[in-house]
Amino acid sequence: MCAGLPDRVVEEGLHQPRRLVRALLRRSPMGTVHVHVLGCTVTANVEYMLKTCFDNFPKGKPFAALLGDLLGNGIFNVDGGAWRHQRKMASLELGSVSVRSYAFKIIAQEVETRLMPKRGSDSNRFAFDTICKISFGLDSGCLDRDMLASELASRPFDSKFCAAADVLPDGTYVDGDARVMYHPYAMGRMPRIWGADCDAFRPDRWLTGAGGTFVPESLYKYPVFQAGLRVCLGKELAVTEMKAVSVAVVRAFDVEVVGENGRSSAAAAPRFVPGLTASIRGGLPVKIRRV
Repeated sequence: MCAGLPDRVVEEGLHQPRRLVRALLRRSPMGTVHVHVLGCTVTANVEYMLKTCFDNFPKGKPFAALLGDLLGNGIFNVDGGAWRHQRKMASLELGSVSVRSYAFKIIAQEVETRLMPKRGSDSNRFAFDTICKISFGLDSGCLDRDMLASELASRPFDSKFCAAADVLPDGTYVDGDARVMYHPYAMGRMPRIWGADCDAFRPDRWLTGAGGTFVPESLYKYPVFQAGLRVCLGKELAVTEMKAVSVAVVRAFDVEVVGENGRSSAAAAPRFVPGLTASIRGGLPVKIRRV
């Protein structure tokens, strides 16, 4: 059926493409596969694309054309000199101590006065409110409105276009103008990167420093914020928001994942919806009790 994979895995992959890509990358000794149906190459050689040979792997014209009406010639949609200029301007602003201090203050205020009095489903509105306050000094008031939550979520994959024919470090030849994709979801579940227990939830795997302190891994092993020259400028702000919200929720509530039968189930695996964003099909049902 597909590179010697069991029929069951292939059948599941038709509905859950992320699982199929994960299975293919796991079986590849080099960490690279050609997906002819998608017309692209999927690889775990992220550092080569995002750092070593950065200029040969731009976002490319197809990406710019796809989101041109929405993003125009902004930093998210351009390459070359235009991107470098906007990147430098944005990094100088977001990297200043005053902006970061102000951002942390806004996040603390939003958690204490807006998010916690509401429900957990308002987390996306919380993110939008804090961004508006930090960037424009305006209160969008999303947490005070009856509106649909944002569908923006982490992207399960990212891709570049090979400007000139190249050879990846694992020996894979890539044609010029070919689409090359990397898949953080699959890479986060590869034994050759994270060990045999990569599918297990074991947060202490990162507490390897003296006295059990946190030691960050290379961004190229799990590039959810990209890496190299295009690493997300909002990474620190996003992680701070995540930590603040998580701590506030865990302190105030007991949260249990609910399985298909309506009973609590820690093993209930979320099913993702195919698309540009990593949204969960039907959401993630949970039982919440105030502590």
